[in-house]
Amino acid sequence: MPAEMKRPMGRAFGMEQLLGDDCITRVSVLTGKQMAAIASVALAGGRARSILSDVFRASSASTVQGGQIHFAPGKILHGTLLDNDRIVDEVVIGCEANDCFVVHCHGNPLLTQQVVKLFESKGAAWTDSEEFVLEQRRSTAADMIEAEAGLWMQKAATLTGVKIIANQVTAGLLPTVRKWLADFEQMTLAELWTGCHQVLRKSSRAKYLIHRCRIVLVGPPNSGKSSLLNYFAQKEQAVVAPVPGTTRDWVSVTCRLGPLLADIVDTAGLDETLAAGSEIDGMAQQTTLELIQSADMNIYVYDASKVRQGQSLLFNLGSLKAVIAANKCDLLMPTERQSLYSKYVAISAKTGEGIDRLVRTITAALKVDDFDCTAPVCFTDRQLAIIRKLIHTKEKEQARNLLSSLLYGEGRK
Repeated sequence: MPAEMKRPMGRAFGMEQLLGDDCITRVSVLTGKQMAAIASVALAGGRARSILSDVFRASSASTVQGGQIHFAPGKILHGTLLDNDRIVDEVVIGCEANDCFVVHCHGNPLLTQQVVKLFESKGAAWTDSEEFVLEQRRSTAADMIEAEAGLWMQKAATLTGVKIIANQVTAGLLPTVRKWLADFEQMTLAELWTGCHQVLRKSSRAKYLIHRCRIVLVGPPNSGKSSLLNYFAQKEQAVVAPVPGTTRDWVSVTCRLGPLLADIVDTAGLDETLAAGSEIDGMAQQTTLELIQSADMNIYVYDASKVRQGQSLLFNLGSLKAVIAANKCDLLMPTERQSLYSKYVAISAKTGEGIDRLVRTITAALKVDDFDCTAPVCFTDRQLAIIRKLIHTKEKEQARNLLSSLLYGEGRK
């Protein structure tokens, strides 16, 4: 590997500026915690350069000038990290800016931890990776919402989610908050509350596109829930058998349903007899009920070929979001199928019949099939918390401060 190579500054992680206060040097692992070929450890702040000078030994003498390693912005250096005389790891260092570096080491989590501890022993302070990146973006962005957008666009679950977040800077939340502040003297609190309620309503729909959503398959035993899960997965994830209680532990797959990225969960069939049976069956039934409550959407699956199941829906869906799927419609006569279409979504998990209509019904029920990607929405917990506080504030000056906090972050104006 060449010891020294030129490259554009700050492209890998967007670290053109120092992170935070010059007096604080921060260290953070930017890659995942799992085993990997390479891990990336960021070191930034006023003492970053001196720390590396103390622990890094370059593999090429050409990088040393006047007895000092030349950490020029835009360069990549190859060498080793030393803890006194002990070699910690062979590394590649990307010089992102004057006092901002990314150290690429081997991806064994134990080695990565040793690199972090080495930097901490020299005075660097540990920082969570998300906070690290957000603070870096905050130092270069005009406001907090723009900084958050830069981070969350990388984390969005769907392409539509990326578009929604990107639009919050140009046409959504950011210009909306700026307008509220610009018109603040003329606005009444009631008008502000109305605007906040609209943002929250849109946000409740946008979250399904920005994040994964959870869809739970629920219904009587042997209604075809596991077969439907396997159809969505396009492979066998759950055991299918004509024996009530085959599924005891919940099983999930992640797949795309229209514009959604969904975690689809197969559950134990709801049955009063099973619930009153063995302790294991009772626990499985309780787990199913808990999963139903936590779901963004439930699909109630029943066997349309069995009249009893169709007439007595064993689970009272109440006010929960739910779609009713009449499964095994391939076993019905054409006239019987037709009578189902007006009431439920007739499907066959075996043949795939009706699955497209089921997906369309789900996206319509979640109100994401025609979502306006330019609508102002909250895409972080911080934004949601402030909007909710605004709805309950009774004083205009407090409302102004909350809007400033929403726009610029805590303690900045």
